[in-house]
Amino acid sequence: MNEQTIADKYVKTYDLAVRPEDLGSEEPLFGPQSIYGLDSMDVLKFIAALAEEYDIELAAVRTDTFRTLRSITAFLNGEGS
Repeated sequence: MNEQTIADKYVKTYDLAVRPEDLGSEEPLFGPQSIYGLDSMDVLKFIAALAEEYDIELAAVRTDTFRTLRSITAFLNGEGS
């Protein structure tokens, strides 16, 4: 799993008018700092979209840290929650 794969999924999930490769590794994707207007509830939609394709232990997801491409990729690669 890499950041580009996650960026592609993110852009498609929310039908954003941005190129996936333009998303920064540490850019806030959700919450008050998100430039895309996605709030903390939108993260649940993204987790559900990812769960359709990947084996995600939903009980292990901490939505407060599931915010950037880097943190999401780390979680999916088993490097943290």
